[in-house]
Amino acid sequence: MKIADDFTNIYKDTYHDILKYIIINCDNLNDVNDIIQDTYLTLYKVMEKQPIEDIRPFLFGIAKNMLKRHRRRFAKLRQMFTKEDIDDFHIKDNFILEEEVLKRITSEQIWHYLDNKNILISKTFYLFYSEGLSIKEIAQLLNKNESTIKNYLYRTKIELQNFIGKE
Repeated sequence: MKIADDFTNIYKDTYHDILKYIIINCDNLNDVNDIIQDTYLTLYKVMEKQPIEDIRPFLFGIAKNMLKRHRRRFAKLRQMFTKEDIDDFHIKDNFILEEEVLKRITSEQIWHYLDNKNILISKTFYLFYSEGLSIKEIAQLLNKNESTIKNYLYRTKIELQNFIGKE
């Protein structure tokens, strides 16, 4: 039971840092959740076999390797399947179908639109709206000026409003 408790604490302490690292270094934001899952699963398996002295650098090393492995392993699969084939529609308890469909369509439209944008713009948008990071934090993570990040967000928001309005 000690390994499970230790793992839970490590997960809570490192998740947001590892998530930011993977988002910044990932070429496709759709792969982020898979890479996070693979990273922590690998960590757990290692923890079952041996103690780890300095966990943070070790965990970042795993994340780096998972990014490399994921790029190699799934490059061919992504070419074979469309996004619609891969996406799951999870039904939640007590939901209003119309609201869920509208949220899903809007969300899919936004991410489809962002898939066609520069990867820095997609990462900026994701970090700001999905992860709740500040413009200053995003600028530091992406090594850009704050004004550039503001510009990315403002222009993309206007473009999205126009794009969704036309759809």
